Amino acid sequence: MKKYKLAFNSDDETLSPVDCIELMFRHTGILSRLYVPDWYGEPDGNTCLRLDMTWNENEKNEAVSAFEKLYSQLKEIASVYDRLEDTLEENKTVLSPELLEVWNTYVRDFETGDLDLEKICDISERKDAGESVTDEEEALYKIYRDAVYKDAESRLENKLAAYDAVIRAKRVCKLMSLNAPEIIINNEAKLLAQAIAVNRFGDGLERVENV
Repeated sequence: MKKYKLAFNSDDETLSPVDCIELMFRHTGILSRLYVPDWYGEPDGNTCLRLDMTWNENEKNEAVSAFEKLYSQLKEIASVYDRLEDTLEENKTVLSPELLEVWNTYVRDFETGDLDLEKICDISERKDAGESVTDEEEALYKIYRDAVYKDAESRLENKLAAYDAVIRAKRVCKLMSLNAPEIIINNEAKLLAQAIAVNRFGDGLERVENV
């Protein structure tokens, strides 16, 4: 028997991103705590995320509205994705001021200084494949991760789940630009919706065992 009852089943393809926010709010308990499927691990149910959330009905509706507006804006950006460049100045002729701000917050590449991104990508791919990396490579990858998290946190007011909100938005926009199947876009959008809610009203996020 599982330790914790999850707010929803991540395998439920009938769920929309807004449904996820609604269910998160409904399952927030008296101690402002709820459990959702693990964003980071394998979908085997052996781990989950424990969220501490302090929000009311109006704030839940605010999270829903924020997601829906961002999703619509990402769709507009995706429609001109192949015309976008690397800087704000270059994109002023392509995007409206409002969309330019969204691009700058959620879509542009992370600031990582002078790190060799090709090398970082190689390390990441080997780690994902379960291959060993050297201590030097592990240290370099940590520097990269710290830089990415710091940049994401600088873009959003609340640091909690900032990276998750930014990276999911980037992925949703990219998938839209590629005309990916709706089910794939929706799965990523559900994670974006959760991250937005946590970033706005979350007090804590912890990965816990659920076995």
